[in-house]
Amino acid sequence: MPRCAETADQSKREKPKNLRPLCAFAWHDHRGVAALEFALIAFPLLLMLFGILQVGFYLKSRNDLDLATDAAARQIMVGGVQSQYAALTADQFKAAYLCPNLPSTFSCDQVVVNATMFDEADTAGAGFYTFVGGSPPALQISTSEQSFCLGNGGNYVYLQVAYPLSALSSAFGAAALLSRLSTSGWLASSAAFKNEPFSDSQYILPTSCTS
Repeated sequence: MPRCAETADQSKREKPKNLRPLCAFAWHDHRGVAALEFALIAFPLLLMLFGILQVGFYLKSRNDLDLATDAAARQIMVGGVQSQYAALTADQFKAAYLCPNLPSTFSCDQVVVNATMFDEADTAGAGFYTFVGGSPPALQISTSEQSFCLGNGGNYVYLQVAYPLSALSSAFGAAALLSRLSTSGWLASSAAFKNEPFSDSQYILPTSCTS
């Protein structure tokens, strides 16, 4: 067979291969797939990481507030505060006993403290139960300073400390559902206890306090 005929036949056989449809190229072209996949998962991934950081920040802040409240309540319960002061305001108490135990992320000026004396009682609506409400029962949270009565030896005292969350953290208010000692936009910690029968107190109960 002539050589020219072979060349013609060969070109006919190769022509379909060289003229494959454009869609076939697109179907087998994997360039940019990784970038596209990252673009699809990047936003949910970053949102999840941001949420984890916020929940972690909330739990860390709540734990710090609990530790500071427990330390301050201990000083009241054993008479360490009452033996040093005849009169003490909430601001003085925060500066001397509460804020030194809080991390630098807390602003002492924004801390809200309430200390209230209550009578021993085990019935609803009396004693400690005046601070409980809702269904299921949960401690009521005061976000403004209303009373400051540390009590003397043998008195029952309810100490509550509240702190406003930052706007960024309060956006993740679902984390606050992990504790009943939380309300919208606030962290809160509390302690209810009976003072030890100390006798070296200099503290004079304010007239607004009940014994």
